[in-house]
Amino acid sequence: MDIKSQKNICYCVKIGDEWYWKYTVPSLRRYCEKHNIEFRVWNKLDNVYATKKYPKKNMKFWLQRFAIINEFAESEYDNVLMVDLDMFFNQDAPNIFNLVKKDSVYQQYAPNVMKNAGFGTRDWDGIEYGNGGLYLMNKNVAKKLVPEITSEKIYSTCDQKNFAWARLRAGIPFIKIEDRWNYTIWSLNKENLIEKFIKNEIYFIHYGSNNSKVLKEHLRSFEFSSKAFGYKNNKESDNLIPRKIWMLWLQGIEKAPPVVLECYKSWKNLNPGWEINILDEKNINNFIDTNLFEDKKIPPQPLSDIIRIILLEKYGGVWVDASVFCTKPLNEWVFEYAKNGFFAFEKPGYDRTISSWFIASEFKSPVISFWHNEVASFWQNAPITGKYLTKVYRKLTTILIEIKLAFLVKSLLKPLKKTFGFFPYFWFHYLFDVAIENNTDAKLIWQTTKKISANGPHTLSFYGIESSPSQIIKNFIISNQTPLHKLSWRIEIKDESTIDFLIKENKKKYNY
Repeated sequence: MDIKSQKNICYCVKIGDEWYWKYTVPSLRRYCEKHNIEFRVWNKLDNVYATKKYPKKNMKFWLQRFAIINEFAESEYDNVLMVDLDMFFNQDAPNIFNLVKKDSVYQQYAPNVMKNAGFGTRDWDGIEYGNGGLYLMNKNVAKKLVPEITSEKIYSTCDQKNFAWARLRAGIPFIKIEDRWNYTIWSLNKENLIEKFIKNEIYFIHYGSNNSKVLKEHLRSFEFSSKAFGYKNNKESDNLIPRKIWMLWLQGIEKAPPVVLECYKSWKNLNPGWEINILDEKNINNFIDTNLFEDKKIPPQPLSDIIRIILLEKYGGVWVDASVFCTKPLNEWVFEYAKNGFFAFEKPGYDRTISSWFIASEFKSPVISFWHNEVASFWQNAPITGKYLTKVYRKLTTILIEIKLAFLVKSLLKPLKKTFGFFPYFWFHYLFDVAIENNTDAKLIWQTTKKISANGPHTLSFYGIESSPSQIIKNFIISNQTPLHKLSWRIEIKDESTIDFLIKENKKKYNY
């Protein structure tokens, strides 16, 4: 049976930490509401297992977890997701295990839960133990496990030293919060039961400290991503990228050169379900506040970069330069590559991590938000240099990049801008590197983003877009090996040229 047609419930074991109740539990509740999963805070053992009887509070959580399974097996629900957001310290494991083993109510199945559920990392008397976690179970499994409960392990664990490696191996994105305490972060193995419940990528954080000062310092990062504890749904009906296409031609599309008009037609005809917004000097104020940069007299090229980052953070969607030609509908590829809420073509040059002529982003993506912060800081209270000095500086930076000294350009990027107003041509790309290096959330989203090289979209320009196409180039175009092509608005569309062949082939294939 399809999981969407089943009745699902999520139990959150009651905890007392104020921070969790303020940020974590509401986030989990919102997720459940979004996906029609009943959310319940489970606290029925609070009175039964008094602190006096079991002085270590974490012992109660094991009993709660077992009791939930018992209750769920007799309930009307098909699947249960159990979440324990509190700490379970390693040194308590033997005591807790002995407690549940001796308890008359849970004696019959507690040992197998401890042994097979996969709680923790180390063995003790045939079981594993460690920090508490999260696991899912369906009705058939629960009935089978009562009275002899077993559970499939659905998460992996590791310490800070090997966390990044383990997460990358499992393909699980996460938000890492630094803390001065030695804590364990749990990550969920998406290859196991959780994927059978509802297909998600899991964002899961577990703290080993109640250091409120440290947590507050990192709260801003959580607010950007809205994933203090939550999920990103990957169903096609819930794709992260809004179906909005953003283009810019300040003079107006009616005055655009032929190449730009053909590029616009390609996006319009291949993406009928998408909202296409072409911004110009007349309508740009309908979308963003241009007063933020109007007085700074920013040149057109960097202005275009600033506009795109503001639009993507405010609305999300797909930014395409006016000279980018679409050869494959976005619905056929972009959601697959932007599962983390962000995508850009990578490595257009050794000195740049991404290309900026195509950027797909969810609304308020952490990557875009922190990139935007860097852009705003870069231009704030900085002088604007004249065209001649800017041209000289760019010529110098071009030489440095060509002789593999781009690190000098990057290291002087901010100081020269703040002092003299100089900025290199690829300033926007370099600030992307700054953003992902200075923010763990943004960095890990980019690390786990599925990559496509920028070489493919640049192929036609490399081989001569205005020259006659060779058979190899014709085959490259016909086979549709890249979803788009980066062109130049300056080129002419001559008969029998490569660009002429590209346009005609695209119109023939998609019948427009």
